[in-house]
Amino acid sequence: AIMEAKILKTPIVATKAAAKEQIQHKINGLLCDTTAISIANAIEKVLTDKELLKKITDAISKEDFYKRNKEILKKLDNIF
Repeated sequence: AIMEAKILKTPIVATKAAAKEQIQHKINGLLCDTTAISIANAIEKVLTDKELLKKITDAISKEDFYKRNKEILKKLDNIF
């Protein structure tokens, strides 16, 4: 779901446990703890901080998804 959100240039809020390999905090999304308050605060931050929102969406727009997918497939190939 993270890659799909990036393709749609949607800001991402995810927990550190679930997405720390795919999200760089305050670069291409927000990472938070798994508590409800932490998730709510991160969602509020991305909805109210217009500069941060622009920074994140700009960074997502510049990502090379083809290259990233090739890297993922190569890692999977090495596993199997």
